[in-house]
Amino acid sequence: MNQHQTIFALFFTLYSAMAIAITGKLQPFDTPSMIKWYPRAWLRFFFSIILLNFLPLACFVLVYNALAWVDIKNFPITIFTVLLLFLPGLVSLGFYRIHYGLMLLRSRTGHHFYDKSLYSRKTKYLPDSLYYDLESRPRTHRESLPHILPGIIWVLISLLPTLIFLKCGLE
Repeated sequence: MNQHQTIFALFFTLYSAMAIAITGKLQPFDTPSMIKWYPRAWLRFFFSIILLNFLPLACFVLVYNALAWVDIKNFPITIFTVLLLFLPGLVSLGFYRIHYGLMLLRSRTGHHFYDKSLYSRKTKYLPDSLYYDLESRPRTHRESLPHILPGIIWVLISLLPTLIFLKCGLE
């Protein structure tokens, strides 16, 4: 592992841990409900594992392997270099935004990822912590798209500058 990979891995680890830590109110891995065979708990689990674990891990592998080819003499550690190593470390937070928006998807009959039989009508059939968090926000923050679209942009901004720079620098 070279020093560029080490710096990137440090940033990635810190921000991935933060992204996972702030998902609690969404109950992404609600194993008690999964054991009782609530289908929406399983649906939440599958989307959560993909968006919070598999996709960030795939991005990590992509950037980590790209950094393996870096010639340290041609890519010295500077503020610009650290910024390029920092940006892809934020990709997990972009996937968190996408995940948060998906968990808010709903139709006229209710939210797609939360079983009505598990939560009270008082909290609009959402986990208490999620309901009160949403109620404390402006109405536009309670919709899916204001989270999904910025999440996609966040993922692209996190990855593209570094990958483009590495691609151009390695040729």
